[in-house]
Amino acid sequence: MALPAGWMMHKYGYKNFEMDNTACNLMPLDIFMLGEGYHNNHHKFSTRANFGYHWYEIDPVYWVILFLN
Repeated sequence: MALPAGWMMHKYGYKNFEMDNTACNLMPLDIFMLGEGYHNNHHKFSTRANFGYHWYEIDPVYWVILFLN
């Protein structure tokens, strides 16, 4: 049985920002989840299109958004 990714992002991973919730970033290179694994970044900056914060946190969907724009 596969575990839901949302649960895993509140249980495992690393945090760029300390906040009142348990959101974590699941992996440094989140190409496999198309940026959705940067959950801690998303909770800190919920209105940003790019969920990656550091140079190594690549959000491929952000590049698609830029291209379509």
